[in-house]
This record gives sequence, C-alpha cells and structure tokens, in this order.
Amino acid sequence: MRLQRSVTRRVNGKEYIKFQLVIPNEFTSHLGWNGGDYIQGEITRRGFLLLKTEPKQQTKKPGYCQFKDAVISVLIRHPRGTVWTTIGLEGGLAQKTPSPIFVKRMEDEGILERYRDAATSQVIWKPSKGTLASASILNGWTEGPSRSN
Repeated sequence: MRLQRSVTRRVNGKEYIKFQLVIPNEFTSHLGWNGGDYIQGEITRRGFLLLKTEPKQQTKKPGYCQFKDAVISVLIRHPRGTVWTTIGLEGGLAQKTPSPIFVKRMEDEGILERYRDAATSQVIWKPSKGTLASASILNGWTEGPSRSN
C-alpha cells in the first residue's frame, strides 16, 4: 500500500494538501469492496482501522397527500384543535416545522383552520367543519348498519 500526498489548491501562497491511500486490487476484491463504497476510518491502539459502512439513508419527506392524511387523522381526534407539536408526534411526521406550502394548500381547500390563542400565543390547528362532517359520515358508514330489535 502507498500513501500519496497531493496539493488540492493554492490560495494566496498557501497550499492545501490531501492524502490518499492506494489499496491493492487483491485486497479490495478479497474484502468485497468496490469503487464508490463508503469507508469509515477509526484510530485504535493498534493503528488505523478501515471499515466498509452503509451510506446514510436520507429521511424521505412526506408528499402532500401523506402530510394531509396524517394531519387530518390527528385533527379528527382533537376536534377542538391542537398545536403542531402534537400533530407531528401523533401523526408520525418527523419534520420540526410544517411545510408552509402544504399548510396553505390545506387552508385553501377548506380542510384546516388555524388561529392564534390569545392566552398562550400558540397557533392552534383545528379541522374545518366540513372535515369533521365528512369524517363522521365515513365513520358511520364503516361501522355498518344499525340493528334494531
């Protein structure tokens, strides 16, 4: 193996250097490593240890339909309204703040109403009356016909 030193750039008379480790082909094929793999290095008492790792999975942000469904399901359980932190936790939304585009779209569609509570200065999210009405019709339909004896 060989450690190579190369100058990456020169700025105002200062050189910026990086080091590259050249690993022979027989080692990489024996380890099952390929170009583009993610390698992590750790310093141990015995030296420098290289480990192949999996790339970090980026959290996928929900689309509008997933966001809307999660918000509606939480708001139906809280008909008087609740705050965003409750919606995010109960709806399984990992984002710290809601997407302003999605929120505006839900308000324009008449699904969501928001207002600021004068006592606590918190923004309260509340389902619109139409959202609650459609949810109660759906729940009545899924429960089946009532039986009279």
